[in-house]
Amino acid sequence: ATSFPNTTLKVLRENNTPIDSNITSLRFYLWNNGKASIRSENILKPLTFSIDDPNGEILDYKILKVSRPDIVLPNLKRDDNSPAKSLLLNFNILEANDGFTGQIIFAGNPSSNLQASGAIEGVREIQTNIALIQGQFWKDLGKIALIIVAVLLIAVVFIVLVIKAEEIKDKGLNNKSASRSEKLKYYVAHAFYLMFIIFAICWTIWLFVFLPIKGAKEMSSQSVMESVPLSIKP
Repeated sequence: ATSFPNTTLKVLRENNTPIDSNITSLRFYLWNNGKASIRSENILKPLTFSIDDPNGEILDYKILKVSRPDIVLPNLKRDDNSPAKSLLLNFNILEANDGFTGQIIFAGNPSSNLQASGAIEGVREIQTNIALIQGQFWKDLGKIALIIVAVLLIAVVFIVLVIKAEEIKDKGLNNKSASRSEKLKYYVAHAFYLMFIIFAICWTIWLFVFLPIKGAKEMSSQSVMESVPLSIKP
């Protein structure tokens, strides 16, 4: 969404009433990811696309590209039950990798998601990008196994350093003949050991937890986009 606070630019609805909220353009892809064909008569419950913002309003919508326009024959129209927030989809047939790209322009929260609902014979669920990303996430997380192994090795080093620091501490405290300078060196060394261990633990948590999760999320999002058939990409 883009705002222009210092201009006189106005966006109007078809009835010429102004739109005061953010306006967002959302692109979505729908295709048959299975091997069996899906015909219009296989739709058991109407297929609906909805904006999850309760105050959102669909301003415009259109189909950008179809894999086989004369075969698929997709049709988007407003849902009579909720014309401001929902669209109904129908089509002739979707064979393997058949589908289309659509665009929705809506007013409301720019972070709103597009939800799909309905029932198709032989299809357990209509998978959205959120579900696909979650499914791909764990696969991609496994690809970062080398980082996890490295972190485990570093953790072992940390443990060794902790044990070493404790040995130095015990030796310094039990050595009554140690001079003041030697004890000072011990306390300084122990402080550095402690600081290093705290830093290492924080770095390990970042490397072991946050970095793999972030990397897996980015990889899964990219993988889902790469799975979109080229025939429906604009």
